[in-house]
Amino acid sequence: MDSGEQGPWRGMNRLLPKRLGLGSDPLPTHEASTFIARSALERLLSRLAQDIVSNAPERPSLEEVSLFCDALLEKDTDKAERILADAHASGMTGDSIYAGYIAGAARQLGDAWAEDSASFVDVSLASTRLHVLVHAYRHAFHESGEATPNGCTALFVPVPGETHRLGVLIAAEYFRRTGWTIDVAAPTTSRELSEMAENGPYDVVGISTGSHATLASLADCVGALRDCASPVTIAVGGPLVAEEPDILTLSGADVVIDKIEIAPHSLRDIVQEKKRAATTEVAGQ
Repeated sequence: MDSGEQGPWRGMNRLLPKRLGLGSDPLPTHEASTFIARSALERLLSRLAQDIVSNAPERPSLEEVSLFCDALLEKDTDKAERILADAHASGMTGDSIYAGYIAGAARQLGDAWAEDSASFVDVSLASTRLHVLVHAYRHAFHESGEATPNGCTALFVPVPGETHRLGVLIAAEYFRRTGWTIDVAAPTTSRELSEMAENGPYDVVGISTGSHATLASLADCVGALRDCASPVTIAVGGPLVAEEPDILTLSGADVVIDKIEIAPHSLRDIVQEKKRAATTEVAGQ
């Protein structure tokens, strides 16, 4: 087998055409890898836009979001920040900034990439600016949250091999806002992830995955976490969750995060129930 068939691309040139209804003829390996990389970014930005849901009443208009997206793509690195600053100064909540401007821009960047109206470099730089703005406006986002810690801890990571981390950062803020203690990291191997989990310790390890190309890496991470001395609940999220109905079976994870607005509450209930069961077991010994 040639080197192009090794690693995460192995077999994907045969799987992709069938998964996407393109027939049964395999793609050349280099075309499969390029297709996966491109599709992963499109799905990531589109899924992020769908997942950031809020009940805040005021939202920016489509035209305002378009202007914000254009600003992210311009050389003036401060223009996009000024747009958000003006919106917040006028009374827009952190919820609406996250759910309106940031999610809307993510959607439009995905469309621009899919339609070839923006280059990979341009979209990557704009995504980096979105990362910065997520951090800059986290205080505004948390203003309407629950400040009381709930005693639950989690480590959120992109699966090793995944380069886009915006969704992980957004998810972390949603969990923090509901009382979770969250650490975010970017391990490069499953062993490094298991060491991080051991050093926590954490109640939950959440792993984000963007495409089938990282499925093997995801399964490796779950396997490594199962060997930890301190058991954790393993949650998986990201664009692949919506596309792969058998994600839990294929990865071995415990829980799927598919609705970010309710995930902090449902996972809190799971963690607290496990702690109660453990306490009851100890008391009965």
